[in-house]
Amino acid sequence: MPRKSRLDVKTPSRRKETAFSETKAPTSDFWQTKTVEELAVEQGVKPIENPDELLGDFWPEDESIDDFLVWLREIRREQKGIN
Repeated sequence: MPRKSRLDVKTPSRRKETAFSETKAPTSDFWQTKTVEELAVEQGVKPIENPDELLGDFWPEDESIDDFLVWLREIRREQKGIN
C-alpha cells in the first residue's frame, strides 16, 4: 500500500480546503417537496402483504416481559448509582 504524504493525512488541524466553486450546487429537485407515495416509488418500497412479517422471533419463550422490565430497572439503577 502506498504511503501517504504528510499533506494527504487529514487531521483536525490540517483539512483540505475546497474552493466554493468546486462544491456541487443542489439540483432544483432537491428543494421540491415529495409526497410519501413519490418517495416510496423512488426508493422501491412496497407495502407488506402479511402483517405477520412484522413479528419478531427473538424473545425467549421462558422469559416474561415482567422479568425483562425488572432487569431493565435494575440495570438503570446501577448505572445511576442508586441501590
